[in-house]
Amino acid sequence: MLTNKNLFKLIVHQKTKFTHLHFMLMAIVTSQTVLQLVVDGTVSHTSSIDSTHQIQCSSLSTIVARRIKESFTTVLTKFHAGYFRVSLSLGGQALLWKTLIGPTDNKSTFRLALHTFHPRAFTLLWSFALVTLVLLSILYLLRCLFYFKMVKDEFLHHVGVNYLFAPSISWLLLLQSAPFFCFNNPYSYVVLWLVFAVPIVVLDVKIYGQWFTKGKKILSSIANPTSHLSVIANLVGAQAAANMGWNESAICFFSLGMVHYLVLFVTLYQRFSGTDLLPTMLRPALFLYFAAPSMASLAWQSIAGSFDTASKMLFFLSLFLFMSLVLRPTLFKRSMRRFNVAWWAFSFPLSVLALASMEYAEEVKSDAANLLMLLLLTSSVIVSVGLIIFTLLNTHILVLPHNSDPISTLPTLRSNSTTTAIESDFSVYFMIRSMASQRSQPEVNTPQSSRFTDGIKRSLSSILTKFHAGYFRISLSLGGQALLWKTLIGPTHDKSTLRHLVHKFHPTAFLVLWSFALFILILLSLLYILRCLFYFKMVKAEFLHHVGVNYLFAPWISWLLLLQSAPFATPKTTSYYVLWWFFAVPVVALDVKIYGQWFTKGKKFLSTVANPTSQISVIGNLVGALAASSMGWKESAVCLFSLGMVHYLVLLVTLYQRFSGSDRIPAMLRPVFFLFFAAPSVASLAWESITGAFDTASKMLFFLSLFLFISLEIDEEIQCCLVGLLLSLDHTGASFNGICRRSKRQHRTPTYASSFSSLRSSLAWSHHIHAAKH
Repeated sequence: MLTNKNLFKLIVHQKTKFTHLHFMLMAIVTSQTVLQLVVDGTVSHTSSIDSTHQIQCSSLSTIVARRIKESFTTVLTKFHAGYFRVSLSLGGQALLWKTLIGPTDNKSTFRLALHTFHPRAFTLLWSFALVTLVLLSILYLLRCLFYFKMVKDEFLHHVGVNYLFAPSISWLLLLQSAPFFCFNNPYSYVVLWLVFAVPIVVLDVKIYGQWFTKGKKILSSIANPTSHLSVIANLVGAQAAANMGWNESAICFFSLGMVHYLVLFVTLYQRFSGTDLLPTMLRPALFLYFAAPSMASLAWQSIAGSFDTASKMLFFLSLFLFMSLVLRPTLFKRSMRRFNVAWWAFSFPLSVLALASMEYAEEVKSDAANLLMLLLLTSSVIVSVGLIIFTLLNTHILVLPHNSDPISTLPTLRSNSTTTAIESDFSVYFMIRSMASQRSQPEVNTPQSSRFTDGIKRSLSSILTKFHAGYFRISLSLGGQALLWKTLIGPTHDKSTLRHLVHKFHPTAFLVLWSFALFILILLSLLYILRCLFYFKMVKAEFLHHVGVNYLFAPWISWLLLLQSAPFATPKTTSYYVLWWFFAVPVVALDVKIYGQWFTKGKKFLSTVANPTSQISVIGNLVGALAASSMGWKESAVCLFSLGMVHYLVLLVTLYQRFSGSDRIPAMLRPVFFLFFAAPSVASLAWESITGAFDTASKMLFFLSLFLFISLEIDEEIQCCLVGLLLSLDHTGASFNGICRRSKRQHRTPTYASSFSSLRSSLAWSHHIHAAKH
């Protein structure tokens, strides 16, 4: 029987067992829970690693895509049409080497050696140029699609718009040099020509149209060397059209290009504000100066069917411009410090010039022409290969950083640009000369020196210090008279009575005249040589003066005139050849100095220094051409004639516009206005000697000189009467005789001096009449 005590013990025991059981169950449950938590934690940790890896992979692909997009964006934003210089150069090289391996009549050893150039190498070069052009074209198309606003800004920029011609030029060059196209193909070549030529015409309308419609001095403000690309595009289009037989289209493109090249050439020579807007890194674009006439010579050769006189003149002009730039390496020194894509501007002009020299050598077939072709071809290949190597080594900077873009960093145009005039007044020249004269006087007379010796020294010193190249006007005039009278007493087909009487002029009198001219020229030459020896600084100051430098042509012109009129020296003799070289080389050297600085030396340089004496440089070239033609050197004659006439055109336009330089000549030098008609007169004689007949061109030049002569020589009394009559009809209080009397009192220069005095008198008459009316 269970007692209460036993019952209590049993209950406690059972409760303890239950408690232990409870704790065991709780432990089991807890252990299972922990185990479950551990297992779940392990599984969740593994799944989190997988998800993190997936996130990292997706973020990496996003970063790569973002980086690619950013790089692509950077490429498209920094890319511009200026990069087509690369394809332009490669296309020029392809056309050059296709011409080299093509059929030729030149049997020289060098040309035959080049003719063995393997066609596969040329095909490889052309393919490389094609791949490069396709890649650049795709990039620019993408730029047009995604960044059209930037393309529009480029189109509106005065430099960037010119490079928009580069893609079409590149495609036309590759089209002409393609190894698998035939010019007679009626479909493929014509269709491709139209596709590449139409954009050129559209850009022509945009650019050339705004030159004469868009505002005051627009061309003077935006013209720069890259503007030649528009001209080159038309000329390349003309050449491609002529090669497929479309002569009318070729003439159309050629005329568009050459007319606007004429306008651009004169504007760039005058160097207004726009020509200085190119940064230093774009200086290689100056090589486009000779690329345009080189391409013009090739285009005209394709149209005319031969490398005739016109093509030769354009080629010689491009050769002279090339020499003028090469002899001024300091122009490109700063632009060559760091490689950039602008360096490719050197290659294409050299390729085109080498191509023109090849056609010239093909025409004349002389050793000198073949040597010139070899030099230019070697230079072109070396420059192109060097640029390819530099580009491959510097691919990381092809896409320029944000602060080095050659087009986007160009300065903006300023409408009100200030110009600095060159302080080169002729009075300064006389001041320098007088100061040197004072310094040349002996300060102390030593008692040992005799008065006679000192007097001779002082007299000679005074003569040498006051003597200058302007005194060669005397020998220039006497040489012209000698040549005139030699022509008069020479054989003639003119049977007129006057010419028959003049023909009886005794040869002895002509010999006396020529001897007197020779004596004067020798005396003047000796004095100037002594001046160079003892007063070289004064000669240097004369060389740097805008008027004095022109008279440095006068001695050589005088010697060339006496050489042609010599009674004993006949052309086509060794002595004549040697003397011609001796007198002609200084003329070319002075050409490089004077004409080269016209388009390289500063803003408005030509407009500031141009004056009537500048035409002596033109006359020097024309007299040299006349002498070369008389001894049978037609190529040399055409070369000098082209140099003279091209720069005469620039000079004539500049002097007609009468900028500040036209008035920087004192009254005592007014007779040099007669040089206005001397230049076209000599040009007519030089062209007659080259062509062998006084043809239409010679007549046109003669009539021009005759008109200028009449304009200068007309009696000022007649001008006074005509102007007074016209003014007296409109103004009261100003009688006809009163105007004439006032003009007589104001007249201070001889009637033969210049027409400028007549203009000044007319302005004075208007001023007096205007004052009388008020």
